[in-house]
Amino acid sequence: MTIKPRGSLASLACASFGIALTLFGSTATAQSQSGKVFARYNKPLRSVTLDLQTGTLTRTPTVHDKGFTTCANFSNVDLGGFVGVDTGNKFCEWFDAGQTSGCSNSELIRSILFAYCSSAASVGSGGVGGSVRMGFYEGYAVGGGTPTTACAVFTLTGLPANTADSSFFGGFRCYFIRILLNPLINCANGRIAYSWHFMDVGRDGVLAATFPFLSCVQSCSGTGPDGTGMVDLIDEYCPSGVFPPRATFSFGTTPFGSYFTSISMQIEKMVGVPCRVAEFGGNSGCNKDGWLGAIKTAPPAPPGLPPLAACLGHNWGPQVELEQKGVHVPAGNPPKGHGASGAVVYKIFVPGSPNDGPCPAAPFAPYNRRVELELAAGSLGALNVIGLHNGTLGSIVPQVIPNDISFLGATWACYAEFGPPTRDRSQLVYGLIGIRGAPAETCTLLSFDAPKNPTGCVTTPQPMNRFSVHSDFRMEAEFQTACHCCEYRQFVSGELSVRRGLNPIRKLVHPLGPGVLMHATILREDGARKTPGFSGNWNGRYGHRTDPVNGINTVAKDQYVNPINRATGCKYEGKDAPGVYNLVAGEQPSFVFSFQGKIHDFCQGVDVQTKGWTVICPAPLSPSGWPSPIKEVNIDGNVIGGRDVLISLFTYADNVLTVIAAIDNTQQAASVDAADVSISVDTLTLVESPPSGPLLQSVSLGTTAHAIYDFAYFGTPTIVHVRVTINGDLMEFDVDMS
Repeated sequence: MTIKPRGSLASLACASFGIALTLFGSTATAQSQSGKVFARYNKPLRSVTLDLQTGTLTRTPTVHDKGFTTCANFSNVDLGGFVGVDTGNKFCEWFDAGQTSGCSNSELIRSILFAYCSSAASVGSGGVGGSVRMGFYEGYAVGGGTPTTACAVFTLTGLPANTADSSFFGGFRCYFIRILLNPLINCANGRIAYSWHFMDVGRDGVLAATFPFLSCVQSCSGTGPDGTGMVDLIDEYCPSGVFPPRATFSFGTTPFGSYFTSISMQIEKMVGVPCRVAEFGGNSGCNKDGWLGAIKTAPPAPPGLPPLAACLGHNWGPQVELEQKGVHVPAGNPPKGHGASGAVVYKIFVPGSPNDGPCPAAPFAPYNRRVELELAAGSLGALNVIGLHNGTLGSIVPQVIPNDISFLGATWACYAEFGPPTRDRSQLVYGLIGIRGAPAETCTLLSFDAPKNPTGCVTTPQPMNRFSVHSDFRMEAEFQTACHCCEYRQFVSGELSVRRGLNPIRKLVHPLGPGVLMHATILREDGARKTPGFSGNWNGRYGHRTDPVNGINTVAKDQYVNPINRATGCKYEGKDAPGVYNLVAGEQPSFVFSFQGKIHDFCQGVDVQTKGWTVICPAPLSPSGWPSPIKEVNIDGNVIGGRDVLISLFTYADNVLTVIAAIDNTQQAASVDAADVSISVDTLTLVESPPSGPLLQSVSLGTTAHAIYDFAYFGTPTIVHVRVTINGDLMEFDVDMS
């Protein structure tokens, strides 16, 4: 079924119940008389639910949607005990009017609830069932005039009805029915009218067979019209579609406060699903082609919502700006680099989620520098549009996101492509599709303390005659409202080195999240890597509510409490202890880390508060500062012995080639032992290898063991052949060190 925008035509035929939906159609046949009649009805009503998308009729009182909520934006279902009918066979139509307000700012109608009666024989009794054409209009006022903007007009046929064909005077049955709408109907809040067109005819040949149950204009026990903006009047159009109305009538009104002249109706709108925007920064800073923080949009986002907001029924065609504006690393054309222009890709996945991909340039084709990929296994490709970017701006032709409830809460993603699709992608921007007009929730921060209780540099003894040098601190934040919108995020940059006795200082490279290495000056999101083949839930970042509590982030290091619930907790508690561990006597570490902690409002897509601090332990180990290798090569994305391994090669002025295997050890209870690792370089003489026992480890959220090997090297061969064995698994590399 497709419900089209206002002013369009669409139809639905549901064979199982013979139910047809027609929007904005208009038919009327000539008829010479009107037969407005009212009667009391005091028997119980049966309850049914009809899903217009599937044609499924359920004989139960209510149907609850999963994952989202509705509320009665207009409620007029206090039945007054009377039914009313007029001339049938498509001749007469009644209009009732009121005011939507209250629980929802949304304009999307998910369902309607009303009471009706029918003297026609049900489909199950050999008849055609009841039929009615209903309409919903914005801005209508009782008293005449052409109905204003039509939200939707639809015909229902095959409705549950009577046990046999009869008439208004011969017997009928009455029902409460809830109609589930998908696509959703877009109807603005404020003045609204709904109509009942008498489509069929009873056995008497004049009066309609299917007719509305009447409600009190206010609560039937009240003293007058209530706050729904209604009056005790109905407009009667006979024939239908001819304006002004033939009559504006009232029924049953008395001086004692009886107000019976209204058609029963409850309008139920969607609530509580704001349109959200975020930037997936798991590899922030790794690829210089990330989207600029000040994202542009064309057309503008709905009022009160962040740029790029995607909403059901909203005309969505965002324009995004690349951070580097045509400056790309590595430079040049494919395969090693890419040109200054390419494709920009927008997708909506139902369902879908962002996912990390590998980051650094591979030393061989296809030089995959894809950073953040979108993962949507088994999803529907609800939207997949490719536009162009000129190295600075990228955009697509605006298009409407369907008013389809299956899109609600779906993930959309946007990234730029440079060169062939397997070679390079920019950082991902993503968000969740919500409802235009839904309240834009906002994170309210009460307090933010980071770093809390910093220890400064601490030296701690460890087993097997090891020791560690580290600096501990905590991160805490409390939130007041919309706690689920508030998230803690942590970023880090820095340098590490170690000296063995009087030997020169050796640089260490610390991996962060998948495909991301710590940079000396560029802040990147603090993270840890997932062990290949790990089958459990994985949490490798601080504060992301969508990440489970597992792996390295135990409740002591990364949790939301008050209540203890990662999705809704109103207090964040985290802990970090960056440093170098498993040192042996004579080894001297040195590190400087610059941290940035943020409270991020996920619902609004903005940072609420940011704090920065630096950890230095101790000062650099030489007067000249940090070690400066003549050449540095990092080969990431290797799996050796079941571990994620970064291979780093450095040449130094003291005629040494240093090869380091940085082995992820985040999820392991025990340290990596030097006996499980072996590194050799063909034709080169080994100068120094790790001491026996646990390998030195660097820590910043994730834990990395470093197997450091020094080889005598005088510049030849320029291409060195390296063999790395971990847990009996051998991997070989040819690396150009010229």
